[in-house]
Amino acid sequence: MSEAIEPALVRDLAEPALARAVEDWRNRLAHEKRASPHTLDAYGHDLQGFLSFLSGHLGYRAGLEDMQNLKAADFRAYLAERGNRGIGRASRA
Repeated sequence: MSEAIEPALVRDLAEPALARAVEDWRNRLAHEKRASPHTLDAYGHDLQGFLSFLSGHLGYRAGLEDMQNLKAADFRAYLAERGNRGIGRASRA
C-alpha cells in the first residue's frame, strides 16, 4: 500500500481533527474505493502541498473549520503561489 500521505507531515501541517480526517479519507480511498497506489501518491502529494501552503497562508496549522470556511480567494492564492514557483498551468489544473 502507498504511503503517499505522510502522517507525521500532516500532523505538522494540520490540527489533530483535520489530520484524522485526512487519514480516514486516505483509508477510504485505498480500501473502499480501491484507488491505485499511483492515485494515492498523486492525491497525497497534492494535499500535502495544499496544507503546506495553507499553514503559511493562514499563519497557523489548519483545522476542519478552516477547511469549511475556505473562500475562492484562498484557492486563487494557492494557484498564484504555485504559478510564482514556476509550476505550469497544466500541473495547476
